[in-house]
This record gives sequence, C-alpha cells and structure tokens, in this order.
Amino acid sequence: MTKLKITSLLMLGTFLGACAATTPTTTTPTIPAGAIGTASANADGTYTITVNSTTYELGAGIVAAGNTLRFPTPNYARGFSNADVTAIGGMLNDGTAFAGISGTASSSVPTGTATYNTRYTMVYPTASGAPIIGGTDGATTVSVDFVAGTVTNTSPYLNIVGAISGVTFSGTATCNYPTNGCAATVPMEGGFYGTGGIAGVYSGTGLAGAFYGTQNPNL
Repeated sequence: MTKLKITSLLMLGTFLGACAATTPTTTTPTIPAGAIGTASANADGTYTITVNSTTYELGAGIVAAGNTLRFPTPNYARGFSNADVTAIGGMLNDGTAFAGISGTASSSVPTGTATYNTRYTMVYPTASGAPIIGGTDGATTVSVDFVAGTVTNTSPYLNIVGAISGVTFSGTATCNYPTNGCAATVPMEGGFYGTGGIAGVYSGTGLAGAFYGTQNPNL
C-alpha cells in the first residue's frame, strides 16, 4: 500500500471517529515440495545433488549400517552409492526436500517376477517441532512383477508403489511413521542398475529418501 493510501485511510478514520480492534494472525508455514534430479559421487569423496538449477553439496558423508550414507549438516540427507548407482534424498532445515539418482542402467531385466533384498533410508520433519529433521533406516523386500509392470514392497514404515517403463519406474513413496511425525506421500523414481540391482529415490512435502537392493537369487 502506498503512503498516499495509508495517509488517506488514517484521515478518514480520524474524521469518522471510528476505532477498530485488530486481531493478530499466525500462519503455519507450508513445507515446500521437493523435486528429483541427478546425483554425483565426486572424485574427492563428496556428493552433489542437482535438481533443476539448484545444487546441493553434501560433503563426504558417514557410512552407517547397511552401507547407508548419512550427511548430517547443513543438508540433512541419506542414501546409497556404489559403482553402479548413487541414490540420495535429503531435506533442508526449512523442510525443502530434494533427491537425485544416477548410474549405469541394467542392460536387461528379469522376466516374470523377482524380489530384491533392499535397504531404505528417509528424512522428514519430526513431530518434535517445526521443522526438526529426523531420519529412519530399515530393511525392506521389494517385489517386482515384470509382466504386470509393477514395483511394490513390504515394510512397516515405508510403502513403495511404482509402474515400470523399460529399465526405469516411477510412482509414489509413503511414510508410515505417524508417531514421529511422518505420514507423507511423495513422488518416487528409480530403476534397475548394474547386474541385479534396484534403486530409487523419493522427494516431496514432508519426506525424502532413497532405497537400494540386489536381486534375491533364491526367489
């Protein structure tokens, strides 16, 4: 509002002798939606996620259980990286989510059905405050039906649903961890990498992360 308009309104209020009470309002910030881009394992041991025109520098990271990479600050991120694929999802302090995946695609995929012994990792704003970024890792079995073109998994905390196109797939990931504040459904993308590998990332409002696994030869 311009100074002229403000002055006019004040004069009008004085002339009419009106008195109005104002009630303070508060706004709950909306956690921004994220996007999925590319991931780079750099020669110096650091990692980079590039989403559209934004680059997230992740540092060297810490290797945790199940070969999970963890990046505590300033970008809270977790993921996986090996010779075939790098898949990482993360979140800024303000809740902005991001993820990236890059690698060597499999030259072919199995026929029929297959299962993959997989680890997942995720970050999310916790119920403790808005936002405090928390993280969870775990094991999951990913089932793939190459005839029906579907990707699903079995896990108490993370549900993955995807549709296959060639050696890639896309769909959604849902966090089932409401006691700690995570109950979001976000976009998911992934594919088949190297020999017998599967990987994916997910990113959006309230959730980001990655999963990686290898085909179970016994099933």
